[in-house]
Amino acid sequence: MSLPPATEVLIVGAGPTGLTCALGLSKRGIPFVVIDAVAAGHNESRAVVVHSCTLETLGALDESLAQTISTDGIRSPTLTALDAKQPVLFRVQFDKLADRTKYPYCVLCPQHRVEKHLRQALIGHEVHWGRRVVSMQEVHDRYEVVFDSGEVITSRYVVGADGNNSTIRTLAGIRLLHPFTKVPLDPNSPKNVLSFVVADVLFENPLPEALPKDALTLIIGEAGVIIPLPVPAEEGDDAANPRRRIYFAVPDIPPSKPDVPYLQGLIEARQTHAPPAGGQPIPRITRVLDSGRFRTGLAPAETYVCSATSGTAHIVLAGDAAHRHGPGGGQGMNLGICDAAALAEAIAEHHGAMSCSTDSRKALEEGDIFSRYEQRRMAVAREVSFVAEEMAKVEKPEPGWAGWLRTNLLWLLLKIPAVNRMAAWRLSGMKYV
Repeated sequence: MSLPPATEVLIVGAGPTGLTCALGLSKRGIPFVVIDAVAAGHNESRAVVVHSCTLETLGALDESLAQTISTDGIRSPTLTALDAKQPVLFRVQFDKLADRTKYPYCVLCPQHRVEKHLRQALIGHEVHWGRRVVSMQEVHDRYEVVFDSGEVITSRYVVGADGNNSTIRTLAGIRLLHPFTKVPLDPNSPKNVLSFVVADVLFENPLPEALPKDALTLIIGEAGVIIPLPVPAEEGDDAANPRRRIYFAVPDIPPSKPDVPYLQGLIEARQTHAPPAGGQPIPRITRVLDSGRFRTGLAPAETYVCSATSGTAHIVLAGDAAHRHGPGGGQGMNLGICDAAALAEAIAEHHGAMSCSTDSRKALEEGDIFSRYEQRRMAVAREVSFVAEEMAKVEKPEPGWAGWLRTNLLWLLLKIPAVNRMAAWRLSGMKYV
């Protein structure tokens, strides 16, 4: 498909953030175009946890979409932590939130399946794949965006939903800042990033009995945490040996495509207490279906909004383009989707007011609507980043007494119903809805 010469909203990035923004605009009748630099949608190992807040947000746009994602994934009413010997350390109970949400669980549904459902909900709209932005400049009252294909499109609003290494953020001159000192960061400096490994694998049967096939589970060992998430079967999978998606935080730069020996080594290093004879075995990987690495760190953008000198055209960031943080607690995809729904509402409000009186337009030029979007979503991102950092501390290796004290303190605190409910409330994201 060729690009139109102009649109009201250009959404750069067709991941969960960009697609949710598109869905929100579609429901409000705002013209838009969605582009992405890749040739087609991916099916790689990426995010997998969909929290209650995200299902509530998507349900407000399209209730059938939230139900479809919920049905397509594996519903987990709890988050269970085991130690390396397999006894249960603690359980965070999402099912205790049934009085506050229609979705008192998290859903284990891989990102590529969430994206597929979002694209299907965008009836009458297609993603323009294989378009990489190479330049952007203000022309009259709009932004002119140029692609590596040579195509050019002008737009009143440009949405940067293009991830951690956002081209739109870079072209707009928006910097990433240290979250506490507010000093600009080099986003690619090794000291500013952490490395993570993610892989879809098959384990040798039988799996340890303590590893459920239908729940979110962590295994905490002295050398770090293993996160072996059950995920829905893909076409051609063996029903008798379902795939698992595993995550590891690693201290060094891992290989680009981690293999069986590398991944098995991580598992065994984290299960430093071998079980006694006849106890639960260490899970053994028989095959890697897909694997990858990613590097990220805590770094918010200095602003989410950049306006043209005319005051009538705007660049707005959402999702990972607006804030970087680790994957602890499975917050990234969820935060991006909720950002995008709020941004679609803000753009629609701004677009409608632009058609009103001169006084209304003058008020808009002062940035009230987008300022409210920025302030609210920045505040939420700070809170979510805190949750991700706290979860990262749980995942961090803690040998000896320090590790023993940490896990036993968590065990003690999460036995208190009010504390457990607050933990579920925060992890689910319902605090920010």
